[in-house]
Amino acid sequence: MRAKFEPPDGKTMVLIGCDWSDGFKQYKHLTGDTPAGGVFWYEFNGDTDFFWHNARGVVGENGVLHVNFNLVSNTGGSLKPYLEGKKDAEIKKIGEAFKAWGHPLLVTIGTECDFPGNKGYTSQQFIAVYRKIRKMWEGLGVMNVAYVVHFIGNAGNPRWTSYYPGDDLVDWVAFSFYWFDKDLPHVREIARIARKHRKPVMIAESGPLNGEARSWEDWHGPFLKHASSLGVKAICYNNWREPPVDRAFHNSAFDRLPRPVAEAWGRAMEAPSFLHASPALYATLGAQAQAVARPADGPEMDEAGGEMISVRRVSLSLSQEGDCLLSVDTRGEVPPIDDPQGKPATIAGLPNAKVTLEEDGTHRVVYSFGDVATTADFAGLNGSLMPIDGLSIDKTAGTLLLTPILVGKGPVKKSSFSFPRYQKAPLSATIDFEKFDNYTVFLTLKFAEGLLQVRVSPRHPGWEQDGSRLGATFTPIVNKRAGKESVMLEGRLEPEKLAEYAFHVPADPSILGQRSELNVH
Repeated sequence: MRAKFEPPDGKTMVLIGCDWSDGFKQYKHLTGDTPAGGVFWYEFNGDTDFFWHNARGVVGENGVLHVNFNLVSNTGGSLKPYLEGKKDAEIKKIGEAFKAWGHPLLVTIGTECDFPGNKGYTSQQFIAVYRKIRKMWEGLGVMNVAYVVHFIGNAGNPRWTSYYPGDDLVDWVAFSFYWFDKDLPHVREIARIARKHRKPVMIAESGPLNGEARSWEDWHGPFLKHASSLGVKAICYNNWREPPVDRAFHNSAFDRLPRPVAEAWGRAMEAPSFLHASPALYATLGAQAQAVARPADGPEMDEAGGEMISVRRVSLSLSQEGDCLLSVDTRGEVPPIDDPQGKPATIAGLPNAKVTLEEDGTHRVVYSFGDVATTADFAGLNGSLMPIDGLSIDKTAGTLLLTPILVGKGPVKKSSFSFPRYQKAPLSATIDFEKFDNYTVFLTLKFAEGLLQVRVSPRHPGWEQDGSRLGATFTPIVNKRAGKESVMLEGRLEPEKLAEYAFHVPADPSILGQRSELNVH
């Protein structure tokens, strides 16, 4: 039986982290790889903004996040505040944010817990704090966390095994891995003991140090061979782009390394053994994702005191020359759309629709419509992206596919719509919502050589400073690889307002003249 969020045998997740300015995008641009997720370091200080920024803005809806908690500073410290209950409020607040996020999280409680410099606590105190935090989160109903114990990875502490919290508390065993000659014997022992306890192995920190990787064979090639021989199921790579406290990590970012190293890494990641962020990733990990949800009887103010914003309509139009007009309507009452060109239909009662229950427990609805005079207007979807009941289609042409995602035994929390009939610009798409105040919706036009994506994110629980956001990006696709992303729009939503934004897509007209596929998710 696999552990929580453990990949199948022969599969490995690669998670990229540390620098959250634009390092994640730079990594994807330089290597051509879309990693399985990201990594960041955190503290129990009551701040959840940083978590929401990384979860929403970096990892997104289809990735895995590894959250690495420092219990004390790099120079040491005491665990008494945790044991005496002085950190309980912070622990609870972060646990509630994790629960609200709902997507798979790998969480390390105590980075390099056996680090010899941590003189302020004993192994018994560490285990007590580890147990307390896990039990507190379980008491809150946090079910989307796999718990990680992280050892330093070298033989600096001969009593490292005394820091193991126990099989009932640990889902994954992890270690840091930087120096092959010094670390390898010890990490082999950690991996051996982890397998003995039937726990998957993670490399929680890694990267070349002090400019030692000037070619593929200097560090990255041997590293992946060692990782394979150790049987690790997850690799966390420190993609430092700015010098942190320890400047030894400064040269681990791929944009600070020779370009052939980054390109070789990208090619290595194409091996079928490496998993990538995709709609299928969670199913591969045996996980189910649940979108952020606010209780039905919750207040109309978010946790930061900001006014709740509900999006009622999103419209996007694209000309053949690349001129776009995006409108977002947050008014309580929106004017009706034009009369449907095709035959109106309601899926609430499911007439003329075929519904199948898939093996993974999700329902799939396929509704076919007759041809109409034009296919340039995708038109409107009235209803909520949550349950099937209440969703109606006002007008369209061709076939609309609706694939909601079932969460546990509860109602549908997320749906993906696609319009597989390819269309050319000029075109427009309009989506109406019955209720939309806690989710992120992506409207995507996929061309053979580019991807135009609009995202709309109303303020949600835990997002205390950034507020509601909307944006538009274009990513060229060259030889089936994503190029450098261009940001055309970054803005904020306002309540009770019809806002319109005009921007130009920086793409050759020949690309925009291609047929495109529309997806909403």
